[in-house]
Amino acid sequence: MQQVLVYSDSLSWGIVPTTRRRQPFEARWPGVMEMALSQQHYGVRVIEDCLNGRRTVWIGIPRGPIAAKFTGAAEKSQGLADAYRAIAAETQCHFFDSGSVTQASAVDGIHLDAEQHQALGQALARCVAGLPGVLTRTA
Repeated sequence: MQQVLVYSDSLSWGIVPTTRRRQPFEARWPGVMEMALSQQHYGVRVIEDCLNGRRTVWIGIPRGPIAAKFTGAAEKSQGLADAYRAIAAETQCHFFDSGSVTQASAVDGIHLDAEQHQALGQALARCVAGLPGVLTRTA
């Protein structure tokens, strides 16, 4: 069985916007991706190493006195995907822009809603399955 590591933050951890609750594995995008790949006969286990707040050291905490740092986040992030795409091309690394299939939650403007986890997981399964030489199908 092949393994895929997801090393990320609260977006992938599956936090339910404005709560401390977590979506179940099968509803989080890593679980959706694993199940979609399994249905296509890929023997894959998605391992999550996701931690709420993992990137807050870089971008700030979204509530309380530093919440203003998130004001205008959409405008501030313009061009970020293109910059990552260019770096990925330079380093011959695969790149997937999650913004091409989903956007931040309408509830908190940061995390993903259940429907967005579904869309992202399905899109990533298609992307990963299409990478030459990365996954092999099981019998």
